[in-house]
Parts: sequence; C-alpha cells; structure tokens
Amino acid sequence: MRRTLILLGVFVLLTACSQGPVPRLPGQTDAPADFPDDPFPGAAGARFKVVPSESLVQIKVFRAGRLARLGHNHVISSRYLGGEVLVSDELARSRASFYLPVASMVVDDPVFRQQAGEGFEYPLSEQDREATRANMLGERLLNAVSHPYVYIQVLGVQEAEAGLSATIQLTVLDKQVSNQVPVAFSRTACAMSVSSSFELRHAEIGLEVFSVLGGALQVQDVIQVDVDLLAKSRSPDCPG
Repeated sequence: MRRTLILLGVFVLLTACSQGPVPRLPGQTDAPADFPDDPFPGAAGARFKVVPSESLVQIKVFRAGRLARLGHNHVISSRYLGGEVLVSDELARSRASFYLPVASMVVDDPVFRQQAGEGFEYPLSEQDREATRANMLGERLLNAVSHPYVYIQVLGVQEAEAGLSATIQLTVLDKQVSNQVPVAFSRTACAMSVSSSFELRHAEIGLEVFSVLGGALQVQDVIQVDVDLLAKSRSPDCPG
C-alpha cells in the first residue's frame, strides 16, 4: 500500500495511511465549555475577540529520507481558531488566549495545497485525505476524543530586532512548551489583524520523528506553523 506521511505539531505526527473510518466527533467547531468569557479579569487594555471564519491556521509537514518520493508533504489547516486578545498600552502586558478544536483540522485542502507551491504540486484523492485525517485524529496521534483542543497562550510581547516577538505557551495533549515567535499586527479602534510564522520541532511538543526502513522514509524534524487572525473589538462603541 502506498504510504502517506503526516506530522502535525501543532500538533501532528507523520504516519502510514489507514483505511479506517473518519471519526465523528461532537462539537468539533465549538469553544471549550470552560473557556472564560473574560480570560483577563481585571487587566487594563483594549479587548478583541477572534473571528474564526476570517482567521486561518496552517501547518506544513515535509517528507524526508532517501525514499521521500514515496511520501507526501502535507498542509493541515483550520478556520476555527477562537479566543481573545488584550492589547495593553504597555506592550509587555499584552496577552492573548486562543483555542483550536483539533477535529476542525482539514488535511490537504485542494486550494491551500495548490497555494503552498513547490513540493505540494500533486493533489491527493479524497480517500487518501480522509484516511490521513482519521490517523491524525486517532489515539496514536492527537487523540481528539480525549484531547479535543490545542491551546495557545500569549504571555507577553516584546520589541525585537526584526519587529515584535511574543512569548507563547502551547498545550498539545498533556504537553506544554514555551517559545518565542515573531509577530506582526495592525490595529484600528474596532479591529486588529495578527500574523505569525514560526517553526516547531518534534521534541519540543513531545513527539518522536516518524521513520521507517532505517530512516529511508521519514518526516523532517521541523514543522512550519503559520497563523493569520482577525479580531474585532468588544467595545460597545464598535459595530458587531
């Protein structure tokens, strides 16, 4: 059977394709039941709520090894990132709290795969895409039934040589990892956009690099994560 490789760090691990059914998961686009209406009680600053339908998370995973041609690079995407952003007058006190429903992740959306360019030229069949997604959400990887969300906390923002840098805490399964990532944002009184592009490594999120045939077919250690979000002000002076 042709092997399809996948790794999700956010959040995902490369694995052989399966013919098992795609799991049916409840609430795959809902906010966590315990997500607070105000994640930053008592904090001063302008508050913005993420608009999931106008935001996008993309995770790119890459094949490696002498037999890499037998596998595929993959684009994992979701338009269901939710959460809140607090922008403080003192930049270092700015905060954000995000959640990503694991079951909202889509494998190799044809449009996003085409946009990804070199290394993603070949479209995958619907059967291959769904089989790969079933593996991704299964107990061996993201275990979406027991761990339905990935969480991202922004703990502060600092000036950096190339712009701004954010201190983030990422929670995947039961693993927490902190990292510094570049960020860019623009803001009006009623809306703001934020973008970040960064890399994660398997060990950082507690995953082992998938490898078969003595390493001849494997995934690259690095996972590419791209986040673009739009958030709208919660002020009553701004339109809904």
